[in-house]
Amino acid sequence: WQFLSGPATFFGYTVLSARVLMGIILGSTTSLIYILTSKLTNSKYLSFVSALIFITSTLTLTFDRMVLLDNLAVFWFLLSLVILIMRPTSIKNLALSGLSLSIAILTKESLLFFLPPYLFLTYYLNRTNTHRKYALLVSYTTIFFLLSFFPLLAVLKNELLPRTGQVSLFDTVLFQAGRGSGIPFWDSESHFRLMLNTWMKIDPILLILGAGSTILSLILPLPTIQKIFTSLSVFFLIFLLRGGQIYEFYIIPLIPFLVLNLTFLLHFFQKLTRSSLLTIATLLILLSNILANSLYPFTSLATTTQTQSIDTLKSLPVNSTIVANNYAYLDLYLQEKNQIHWYQKVESDPSIRNSVGKITHILTDFQLDDELTGHHLPYLESLLKNQKPSQKYGILPAPGQNIMPYTNEFLSLYALQASEVAVHSVLALSTIDAAKLSSLSIDPPFAIIIEGDNFSSSSDLQDKINLIKQMLPTTEVLVSQDSEGRNAIPWIN
Repeated sequence: WQFLSGPATFFGYTVLSARVLMGIILGSTTSLIYILTSKLTNSKYLSFVSALIFITSTLTLTFDRMVLLDNLAVFWFLLSLVILIMRPTSIKNLALSGLSLSIAILTKESLLFFLPPYLFLTYYLNRTNTHRKYALLVSYTTIFFLLSFFPLLAVLKNELLPRTGQVSLFDTVLFQAGRGSGIPFWDSESHFRLMLNTWMKIDPILLILGAGSTILSLILPLPTIQKIFTSLSVFFLIFLLRGGQIYEFYIIPLIPFLVLNLTFLLHFFQKLTRSSLLTIATLLILLSNILANSLYPFTSLATTTQTQSIDTLKSLPVNSTIVANNYAYLDLYLQEKNQIHWYQKVESDPSIRNSVGKITHILTDFQLDDELTGHHLPYLESLLKNQKPSQKYGILPAPGQNIMPYTNEFLSLYALQASEVAVHSVLALSTIDAAKLSSLSIDPPFAIIIEGDNFSSSSDLQDKINLIKQMLPTTEVLVSQDSEGRNAIPWIN
């Protein structure tokens, strides 16, 4: 896309260029929903209704134009379903569908929850195929072979299993599985309930009708293939209800299937009553809700403050080192003037944090502020301690003011003062171990002195140095000479 459009020239900013790409993806996704509905209901009229409900939903207009991997993943997944449903017994289609599904999962790992019903769908569509075993072998082998590239990449980068001072796929899987409060989804303080309140604020009509249609589609005597498609939304709902960390945009993969489930139900009652009145009434309710409450995405200027902050970052002095969210990354990277790093990598990847050097500026937004408030970013929290913003972008909502999600972005730029760093202490510790260093992580010292009594050999000293740099990456390490003023270890100055 950068090659075709020019990442920061034709549209001015990469975030705007990427949003144009998201618009193209959204149009393609809507077309895929039309094709799927046509194949599953054999009704062009309902296919048009399904596509119209999807493209006019405020959930779609809010999230599907945002620069998110979820939008790309949903496109690839719906494409895999269209390829499969077109010619379900064709070996070529089974392989291509498996390829598209694998790309979807590798784009966004949460789509793994769609895999069980997809495998069953493939089996169901080939149940009468005389070459069923071979067809399923081609499909399943394609999927699992391509998905194996993910752990293979980790093996090749020596990042599969945990090792000191680096990331690992094993640790990341455990981290992702353990993210969140663990509070049951029905609790009012759970991540799911908090996000549900946001989703209901954006588009309550589609959520209520979609959830009701999902339940009724499983109960009523709908065609089996429609029930299997309904199970796709049920399996993804399990992911949202698991009690882990979820964000507002995690609903993106569910939106098309809520629309499909609603269309299946309309199709059932249309055949039962031989009337389109219910379909027309549903459309009128949805469209009237849009006209009354849901036009705000068209007037939202959420990216305005982002582009303003990017202009400021571009004007910073040469050799500045900036930490920010990902929308500011590419413009600064392409400018080739200063270093910029995504805040999550600086916080979580020791090798990147050690290579960054002295951070001069941090740009925060609502997402980063939330994580700082929740104490999920202890390293960045320590850097921002006692710091005040040098510049602000956007207007914070007044207390009690009811603003719609993602219509306003408030950013703060912190210029880290050298004087703030200079007051940190230089410590000589009696013991150097993980427990002691962990206690210093919130307010790390400027330097730690390793004295001769702290180590017994060169290798022991190196272990101590590595431990300090791993746990306190911004802290300098000083090694003292022996009592007679001689340097007992030749490679230490």
